[in-house]
Amino acid sequence: MIQQLVAELPLEQLPPLKHVHVWQRDPVLPGNRDFEPGRNELTDKIASEIAQKLQSTKSSTNTTTASLASANQIAKVDEAILDVIMVEPNQWWFGWHQATTTVSRWPGGIYSMHLPEHAVSRAYLKMAEALQWARLPIAAQDVVAEIGSAPGGSCQMLLENNFQVIGIDPAQMHTSVLEHPKFTHVRNRVSDMRRSGFSNVKWIMSDSTVTPTYTLDSVEHIVTRDDVNIRGMLLTLKLTNWELVKELPQYLDRIRGWGYQYIRTRQLAFNRREICVAVMKSRAIRRIKRRRKK
Repeated sequence: MIQQLVAELPLEQLPPLKHVHVWQRDPVLPGNRDFEPGRNELTDKIASEIAQKLQSTKSSTNTTTASLASANQIAKVDEAILDVIMVEPNQWWFGWHQATTTVSRWPGGIYSMHLPEHAVSRAYLKMAEALQWARLPIAAQDVVAEIGSAPGGSCQMLLENNFQVIGIDPAQMHTSVLEHPKFTHVRNRVSDMRRSGFSNVKWIMSDSTVTPTYTLDSVEHIVTRDDVNIRGMLLTLKLTNWELVKELPQYLDRIRGWGYQYIRTRQLAFNRREICVAVMKSRAIRRIKRRRKK
């Protein structure tokens, strides 16, 4: 089957392909029936078989086969990728694209990873994807506060990135998080927390199961104070009903009103009915961080 499919590809019309990306359409919502989006054994096997067939295919007008590099691996910027979408068992869609953005470099646009055994919740996956997508210039040892942190999945991912983490939630945190030397638990609602508690905080994360307005109210109470200097945020806006989608431009305008002009939004692969919003005061912060790395 794969040999026939490859034989029918118009290779002479394609640029030199560096990668084959194969992924399946989500059968259920992420997190349901233990399903998580991303690469799996089947898609990796098919990607490898297609790559091998392409490498053995001769074409006098195209150098695709000679330059093909990998199957279901993250591409580099500007590399050409053959896309294979497994819509149904008997229905596959083929196409190609050129990697131009962070997400377009990932197979299926998904930062593929599995929930490790030590993770206390799916929030671990959501935070991992959000950090990879947003690419906020958070430095090691920066103080990051997470609003609505219990039971601690997101905090685990932040701690694994070597950040100092403050978890704000009246609910109990998982023991493994509480015992981490770089974690501090403020067992209170953010609205009841003293603003002085944010004096050293540089970044705010929030993924609470509340309406977007409630989330923004909580954050606004912090970032609009003169004695607080929050460089950026990752906010998850829960769309508790589909009508709230119409309000998204107003939510973003409200964030801009706090002085944050660099705003990006995305429904992450590990999200459900929610939108992730990456926020910084300006793009210059990212540019400075990149220059320092060089």
